[in-house]
Amino acid sequence: MNDDKQQGIVNSAAELFGEAPKRRFKVVGPLPVNGKQIRIRSLFEGELSAYQTKAITAEGFSPIKMEAQNRRLIAACMVDADGNLLLQDVQAGRLREWDGADTSYLYEECAKHVGIKREGIEAIAKNSEETPAADLD
Repeated sequence: MNDDKQQGIVNSAAELFGEAPKRRFKVVGPLPVNGKQIRIRSLFEGELSAYQTKAITAEGFSPIKMEAQNRRLIAACMVDADGNLLLQDVQAGRLREWDGADTSYLYEECAKHVGIKREGIEAIAKNSEETPAADLD
């Protein structure tokens, strides 16, 4: 059998993009402290890229902006039974009031579900200059 004609290998753009994208959903939990279960969704590539660029400024990686990224990812992933977001991006700050064990657990579950690897985040932080806090006003 010719390697180019193996079953399962995409041979055209039409074949690659033929089906409408589908979200994946997963129920996680119970959360370590409040005991609730949360439904999370996958992100499309454009949503994931938009999320990732919020920690980058014109001067490079910003640890100050990165602080809010955990909450933003959780807000971007948490959905109700119908797949509707529970929180908007501007409401993500309310997660600051949650127990850290619960938000850490949720962040890890969301990151795994959308394909974010901690090593990638650490590499960005390591290879970027820190943006001074005064420059973010």
